[in-house]
Amino acid sequence: MLKNYEQSWKHRSNKMKTFSLTILLFVTQVTFLAQEVPLSIKNIFNIKYEEATKIEWSLNELDYDVNFYHRGQNKTAKFDEEGNWLETKIKQIKESQLPLKVSVILKSKYPESEIKNIIEFQYNIKTVVYEMIIYQDDLLYFLRIKNDGEILFSETYDNEEEIDLEEDNEFRRP
Repeated sequence: MLKNYEQSWKHRSNKMKTFSLTILLFVTQVTFLAQEVPLSIKNIFNIKYEEATKIEWSLNELDYDVNFYHRGQNKTAKFDEEGNWLETKIKQIKESQLPLKVSVILKSKYPESEIKNIIEFQYNIKTVVYEMIIYQDDLLYFLRIKNDGEILFSETYDNEEEIDLEEDNEFRRP
């Protein structure tokens, strides 16, 4: 008798877990639909990146982020709530791929450095920003440099754990 009661209780408990999970999934789905990307923003994206595939949208605070594949590269673009294009993270590059003006500035300011994690961001037809970490003299430097050599942001750290690449986004935008 006790065994039948335990089996019955387990069966009810499993049904409740399944019901709770179903409700949770429904609420999550409704929440996601409430945050759906406006059609106007999707249209602006489609005009800018006609050939894009593997498109995945997400809402990041007030910006809409879209991950996609375009012209042989995975990219991430940001649009504000009005549909204004803010930036596109294009790719990670090697030091040898930096523009000459950027290389000259880096060699003059950080002559004995090792440069890592260079990421290229585009802001308009003329403006590209390179975000990187530089190792020199037991210190780390987090830099954002425009393609014309202007240093937009520079911060010094004792170790890599202190660097928050997402924190100072406003310094990336020219």
